[in-house]
Amino acid sequence: MYQVNELSLTQSLILFSRHAFRKDFPQSGYRILSRDVVSTAGGHPLALEVIGSFLCGKPKEVWEDTSKKLKKVHDKKVLETLSISYEALDHQVQQIFLDIACFFIGSSKQSPTYMWDACDFFPENGIEVLCLMSLIKIDKDGKLPMHNQARDFGREIVRLENQKEPQGRSRLWIYEEAIKVLDNNKATGKIEALRLDKFGCRRSYAGEIFKELTHLRFLQVNTANLVGDFLNLLPQLRWLQWEDCPLNFTAANFHLKKLVVLDLSWSGISEDWGGWGPLKMAAQLKVLNLLNCRSMRRTPDLSAFKSLEIFLLEGCWHLQEIHPSIGDIKTLVSLNVKSCKRLEELPVGVGRMEELSELILDHTNIKEIPISRGCLMKLEKLSASSCRRLAQLPESMGSLVSLTLLDISGTRIEGLPKSIGSLKELKTLDASNCASLGCIPSCIGHLASLQCLLLWGCSLLREIPDSIGKLELLAELHLARTAIAELPRSIGNLQNLRILDICRTRITELPGAIGMLTKLQDLRASGCKNLEGLPSNMGELVSLNKLNLEKSDITSLPESISKLSSVQNLSVRYCQKLRGLPELPFGITALRITCQSPALPQLSQLTLLKKLTLSDCPWLEYLPKLPIGLSMLSITRCGKLKAVTDLSNLKHLSELYLEECYELMEVTGLERLQSLRNLRIRECPNIPWLDGVESCDSSSST
Repeated sequence: MYQVNELSLTQSLILFSRHAFRKDFPQSGYRILSRDVVSTAGGHPLALEVIGSFLCGKPKEVWEDTSKKLKKVHDKKVLETLSISYEALDHQVQQIFLDIACFFIGSSKQSPTYMWDACDFFPENGIEVLCLMSLIKIDKDGKLPMHNQARDFGREIVRLENQKEPQGRSRLWIYEEAIKVLDNNKATGKIEALRLDKFGCRRSYAGEIFKELTHLRFLQVNTANLVGDFLNLLPQLRWLQWEDCPLNFTAANFHLKKLVVLDLSWSGISEDWGGWGPLKMAAQLKVLNLLNCRSMRRTPDLSAFKSLEIFLLEGCWHLQEIHPSIGDIKTLVSLNVKSCKRLEELPVGVGRMEELSELILDHTNIKEIPISRGCLMKLEKLSASSCRRLAQLPESMGSLVSLTLLDISGTRIEGLPKSIGSLKELKTLDASNCASLGCIPSCIGHLASLQCLLLWGCSLLREIPDSIGKLELLAELHLARTAIAELPRSIGNLQNLRILDICRTRITELPGAIGMLTKLQDLRASGCKNLEGLPSNMGELVSLNKLNLEKSDITSLPESISKLSSVQNLSVRYCQKLRGLPELPFGITALRITCQSPALPQLSQLTLLKKLTLSDCPWLEYLPKLPIGLSMLSITRCGKLKAVTDLSNLKHLSELYLEECYELMEVTGLERLQSLRNLRIRECPNIPWLDGVESCDSSSST
């Protein structure tokens, strides 16, 4: 999952210091010790991260002791080096680490957390410690990636619990080993976690083979039958993953009283499935996963699951009804019915829930969202994207005082309720592609926490209220493909705005107040056919990094554009009315140009320029001197261009494209381009065969 290359001593010291001292160099008084540790660790990134994290904040005595231990395992495997940090972990944290290494790499941390909590492993603390020690990571989606070496290290610890007899180990994740233990009746109470998962293999497991598994807390038996009597069996089981379980449930006394996670996803079961009765004995159940159970038309009675917190029904295509007993579950935190395409309504009780923090309704047929006044006060995420029959939001929306994300993109919403201004915690409002949305209420200015407003694709939307200027924290404003013709002057008050997207709008000019947006990094105005120019104070956008004006009708750029010292990416490609270019910012790295001038401004001073694209410049007769750092040059449909000369100085040029330049007769210096890897010359009929081209690793046609 991570590429591993050994680092140099300097690189190793920097990486180690970032974890040990939270900066790029050792703290005063620790320089010699740091170099000692780093040189012993041998340049292995994971070992450096883990040891550095372990030593962070520790006294010198621990550093010295650790250095001695490292020297003892010097020249041995990285896995042995990692054991120094592992051995310092509490028992509960070690168990979480081993579970992840054996079963949960790439999985969401949400469900395993419930199992670890039920086992008194204190997962919130444990996961934090493992992250700080760099033994695991958590990505932006809450999943658990793990370095391959950390995985191997964890699995080796389990293997060493009993090198010869798998039944003497705490975890069995390899199917062949697990099935051999069970088939030979060698199961023991030492086994805590067991995976019996082999694609395409549906076999039966009788209750008696689980008789000795008295401490089993995790069982994965996908595509299998459980048969026989399970009386008093699996007393410690917290997790049952039984994907593609059989329609005919025959197990007797299947009473898993301590179960907290039940995963029956990808099964053909319905509300009449025989397993529901015995499984309702799981009064402590926290997670019920019915993902992609596509035969289910109605959920079973849920009244027995008084502790349920996560209910996942995503992809149950034929689901038409959720049993009203769901309203009696006071503990429910997350309800996900995404892609339940036939679901038209939610039980009224959903709108009265006290603990619900996440409600996902995307791609359903739901017509209205039940929200009782004064309820759902803990709801943080409400997503109803692509609910094509949803035409309005209730005024009771104002009750959602904890809401941070509201996604109504792709719905038939015609307007936003005035009560939306009460959502003081709302950070993201996504109403993109709402083709019927014609106006935004002025109360939107009351959304004090709003950071991202997405309105792109709202083709009927003609204006933005002036109150938008009150959104002091707004960082992203997306208005592309709307009917907006003018931006409010108050936009200059958006001091934290980083992205402004007005692509393919009817905007004729940008207000002068835009120069006040000192944090703006990305201005997107491509396809603005009514936009003829930019304000003269554009040079005040000191943070602007990207400026995209492609396919707009601008005729000129202001002189002040040369002051945009942060701009790296500038595109005026396909601006057919652009008469010429002023002096350009010196920090540009990528430049795309279309203009009607016979000459370009000086480019040689653009020392950071790497990519230059010239397209549809019909009057361009010659090229100015090009910057020597250029790595890509593309010239297309420049009909008057006769020569591309003196390329020999472009030592870093690796890509050269010359296309549809019908009067181009001369290309010189090509033979000296030692870095050239890609050469394409197409429909340039007047270029003679080029000496030296055959020696290039290139593809060319003339």
